[in-house]
Amino acid sequence: SEAAIVTITVAQPQPILDVTPEPMPESIAEATPEEQPENSAIPELEQSAESEEEQSKESFIEQISESDIAALLNKFPEIPENHWSAKAMTYLTIKKPILSGYEDGTIKIDKLISRGEIAKIAWLAFIAEAAPMPPETSTFKDVEQNDWFFQYVEGLKEKNVIGGYEDGTFKPFNNVNRAEALKILLKAAGVALDENKDEEISFSDIEKDAWYTKFILWANKNSIVQGYEDGTFR
Repeated sequence: SEAAIVTITVAQPQPILDVTPEPMPESIAEATPEEQPENSAIPELEQSAESEEEQSKESFIEQISESDIAALLNKFPEIPENHWSAKAMTYLTIKKPILSGYEDGTIKIDKLISRGEIAKIAWLAFIAEAAPMPPETSTFKDVEQNDWFFQYVEGLKEKNVIGGYEDGTFKPFNNVNRAEALKILLKAAGVALDENKDEEISFSDIEKDAWYTKFILWANKNSIVQGYEDGTFR
């Protein structure tokens, strides 16, 4: 029989993708230690410990400018221009808005602060910029879930900043006194207090063994409170 001729067609293979990375341009190549510029050190690392300490002592309130105070007075026209708390209020309303005022647009600059209000101030100032998640139940029998301060009070209770009274109440509508305010604020700030029983007390109305003494002494020593001209703390 005659021989059969078979033709085999071989397809041209597809080119393999070139995945070899292109060489990095010299302008962005990682520099070797010898190539690092001499002035590339991080500025913060060049500061001495002494300069950092001096900066930490500088009060935020002292950095408030006249234009900052003008913004406060424009927002709350009720505040007298030379009010003794103008710089502090400017920081707490303009620079770090912790106090927002009341629904009628006032700040009520000379109004006493309630225990419910100090709970919100302490939380926003030292713990978080947002309100804590409210729990399902209330710890205190006089703090209800629909109270505007409920989540702040419960948040501070969870963090052991506040404890309430022996009868299971918090008394949120009572005005906070000076000693209570210091305790809540300093504990919220996480301040470590030294309890020096031999420390001299400069206020004539402070008892040595009172629960509030260590808070007042620390705050006075750190120029937070100075008391009154008659030598009392009240």
